[in-house]
Amino acid sequence: MLPGVDVMTMNNWKSPSDQMIAPEVLQVVLAELSPHYDLIILDTPPLLAFPDAAVLSHETDGVVLVVKWGVTTQENLKGAMRQLEAYDARTLGAVLTQVPAGSASGLSGAALQVYRHYGLLAS
Repeated sequence: MLPGVDVMTMNNWKSPSDQMIAPEVLQVVLAELSPHYDLIILDTPPLLAFPDAAVLSHETDGVVLVVKWGVTTQENLKGAMRQLEAYDARTLGAVLTQVPAGSASGLSGAALQVYRHYGLLAS
């Protein structure tokens, strides 16, 4: 672990129906923790598979999408963005993960146009 970094997990979280943490509960937890931290990061399940991220986005300052190289399709990314827009989530940007060394340098501009549409790629 890094100095000055704390991690709180929800491994033992069990709600009556084993669903996500209720937004009201999260709001209380964040209100208690916010004065003690500069930044709080919530890691949620994949957006298209579970509603957690979109629903909980109202309790956050913004959402950062994590997009896996070679796996996440343009249609999935567009669907995720539409879902976040439906919840009025503030999308801060995206992180492209697991890019093989040297792969991104050979991309044509057309392959990245979906990111430009969402303001995730400089013009």
